[in-house]
Amino acid sequence: MMKVMTLTAALLVAGSVLTTAGVASADTSTGKASVEVSGQGGVLQIDKAPGADEKDAAGNTKANGTSIDFGTVTLTQLAEKAQPMPAKLAAKTFQVTDTQDSAKWQLTGAVTNFTVAGTDKKFDGTLTINGVPLSTDTSATQGAKLFDAESDGTWDPSHTTWNNKDTGASILVPQNAKVGQYEATITYNLTSGVPADAASATPAGK
Repeated sequence: MMKVMTLTAALLVAGSVLTTAGVASADTSTGKASVEVSGQGGVLQIDKAPGADEKDAAGNTKANGTSIDFGTVTLTQLAEKAQPMPAKLAAKTFQVTDTQDSAKWQLTGAVTNFTVAGTDKKFDGTLTINGVPLSTDTSATQGAKLFDAESDGTWDPSHTTWNNKDTGASILVPQNAKVGQYEATITYNLTSGVPADAASATPAGK
């Protein structure tokens, strides 16, 4: 019985070898497959930005925004000079989704004065993001350009979602700032169809 089983196994292996050896590629040809994506509108939205609520692909809020935190400065420091206060903005702090194929989108920003709620304390912090000073004229339809579709960043494989690379922000706290917890509101504006060099990076009134 053992001899028969051994012989059978040997025959199966030999047959397998013969079959494999008989396969050869005589020709190669390529074909194509296609699909069209159609529809009106599409999505062009700010998914993420510092201080703003995070949105999903449908535009619904999925997480509350976190403010840019510049830390604490003391009156002792301000007695010496106005204090620059930097903050890191990690990669993917900003995210834009574009399914409209808006090759010329741009993201601009404007900011209010820094104020203490319920008081008349305020100062212009000269907020900069990505090296760009933001306008303090929030009534302007176009603030200072922070990023555009050609800015250094990363796209997902389908080229519909863009994220920034590591960057930073900074403010300048003046010497006459009084004690208090100051906050400012940043207005981000995402537009399409504008050439990347058409929006000035110089804030209005500066």
